[in-house]
Amino acid sequence: MSEGLISSRLRSRHLYRAPEASSAWTKSGSVQKHVNETGQKRQREESATSFRFKWIGKPAEVGEQGEKFYDSVYIADERINTGDCVFVKSDNINVRWATRVVSMWQDVSGEALFEGHWLYEPEETAAGRLPGHDPREKFESVHAWENSLDVIDGVARVLNWEEYEAWLNEEQAEADTGGDEEDDDVIVCRARYNPGSGEFVPLSGASSLAEAVHLTEKRAAARTDSTRSRGGGGNGARTPSTPANASGRTGSSASPSTEHGGRRRSRFTRAAMCLTPHAAPERMPCREAEREEVTAALRSAIADGGSGTSLYLSGTPGTGKTATVHHALRVLAADESLRPFKVLEVNCMKMTAPQQVYSLLWEALSGQYAPPARASQLLDRRFTKGDGVRKKHSRDTMVLLLDELDYLVTRTQSVIYNIFEWATCAHSGIVVIGISNTMDLPERLLPRVQSRFGIMRINFLPYEHADIAAIISDRLQGLDAFDPNSIELAARKVASISGDVRRALEVCRLAAQVAEREELEAATSANENTNASTNQNTNTTAHGTKGAMAAPRHVSMSHIDEANRQLRGSVLGRSVAQLPEHQLLLLACALSLQKVRGRVDLEQHEIAERHTNLCRLYASIDTPTFEEQDEAIARLLCSRLMTPGAAPGQVRAAATAEDVRQAAKTQQRLAHILEKLPL
Repeated sequence: MSEGLISSRLRSRHLYRAPEASSAWTKSGSVQKHVNETGQKRQREESATSFRFKWIGKPAEVGEQGEKFYDSVYIADERINTGDCVFVKSDNINVRWATRVVSMWQDVSGEALFEGHWLYEPEETAAGRLPGHDPREKFESVHAWENSLDVIDGVARVLNWEEYEAWLNEEQAEADTGGDEEDDDVIVCRARYNPGSGEFVPLSGASSLAEAVHLTEKRAAARTDSTRSRGGGGNGARTPSTPANASGRTGSSASPSTEHGGRRRSRFTRAAMCLTPHAAPERMPCREAEREEVTAALRSAIADGGSGTSLYLSGTPGTGKTATVHHALRVLAADESLRPFKVLEVNCMKMTAPQQVYSLLWEALSGQYAPPARASQLLDRRFTKGDGVRKKHSRDTMVLLLDELDYLVTRTQSVIYNIFEWATCAHSGIVVIGISNTMDLPERLLPRVQSRFGIMRINFLPYEHADIAAIISDRLQGLDAFDPNSIELAARKVASISGDVRRALEVCRLAAQVAEREELEAATSANENTNASTNQNTNTTAHGTKGAMAAPRHVSMSHIDEANRQLRGSVLGRSVAQLPEHQLLLLACALSLQKVRGRVDLEQHEIAERHTNLCRLYASIDTPTFEEQDEAIARLLCSRLMTPGAAPGQVRAAATAEDVRQAAKTQQRLAHILEKLPL
């Protein structure tokens, strides 16, 4: 099966296994040739002899093909449980790949396998490694894969940010006393990364990247001091490193800050936290009408027990659809006059298969897990068979929030049909809320599904620049961190391209981190000058003070420009800038059609037809054949500048209009064409 060595990480939405022993694999930049059959047999026998494992307990479940699923296993005397993070063997000695174990099983042939979700390195994300990324940092992901248990190379210790800070302080204390070396099995994780969308979702205990920069510098300074002290460098006298003075700062003179959970946060850090797209705002400015409509519909549905009620929210990305629903649910949860209800939120894009929604729904209703096929039968029996069952559960009201609903559309559309069919059953107690970027999704469904789509539709239009500025200002209320002109600049830049408020929040959040970095550098410079004035004569002090830099008072327009420049300099932006002209034009056509038609998923032939028409209209560009267009779209999919849509033959653009506009500046023949396209 597996050589126990993974030469390159597989990146796909599907599950793969490591290469067979008979296939070529890459190591140290060279390709090793196929081994002969005798060598393959000997290698498998040696691997089986050296690999030792033992299942713990009885199988938790038996699969349809006779697989036996287990919760725990011993590998080389080390216990590994489902949910643990483990390292996997690799030929790259500079990087330790890690994955989170989702399930483990033994197939009918006796082979031990596991399924895991990769932990991504910063370099593997669309943003690349940024200055604030910690050397031990990795990101959770939903990228699933499967392989033999013999590729596991030990258990990883994954800490959130607060636990990691505490561990670093312990490590520094041990280094000060000449303790043991640091633990190489520790990983810090403060966000979940989606490889398809390039989105980062902060986890509990996450902090800003600027704090990470400060923490990394603090740790480096502490280690340097510790090494000098043990090695006899200088005079050997040193003040023990503590969180307050390890970076050369004393007391509270470093920067304005507040105490929060033992950590000092500057106003720029607090502003960055408020601007996180997933932070729950107290208000929803510029969406008052939609919010009231959603709240009223949900209030009525919950009061009536939820049977047969469904809502469909549509609009382009970043228009506040999900945030509006979250706000309405918080308001209703605080209403004591309303009957209690449960909420199950499912991001359909993050599921490996649409049928997984059955398992999630059954587990939320019954508290028991069941495989998708079995869960579908149990749900159907619960909702459509037996009055006694329905009456027993008639008091329960479940709000089922399906984000990215179009990912539930299959060839037969059975999943989305069953969900809305069950919601219409008497005493089902389900309120279904569907959210999608596709405005005409109900019209594209089969007639039998449309008949069950008796829904209330609410459309969210893109934000104007005044709306974006009002949203940012509302989140920053009470924080004197931003110049109003900088907010206006960020709002106008984003509104002129997409109207995606998440993009504006990310620009301002990054600008706040840039300002905080400058503030930290200014504080460090000021303290160096203060120390120089203490230990040296007056002339040296005057000379040192002369070079001190001033700390920024607010996030200015220059910080906004720098944030925009850094976002444009991402890996995704650089990939767009290097595209050949026909691939860049195809990507521009996809973005244009998305904006004009109000839906994200597009048929490939639609993009190709638009591309052909533009080439014929402007004779300066040769018209490619349909085969060449298909190949160009395939290359865009391979480079992740396009991603597969919800249905076969559909794709969606993963790049932004701003990236395309910037890339067009280097393509003289395309610049005047893209100026006329509504991106």
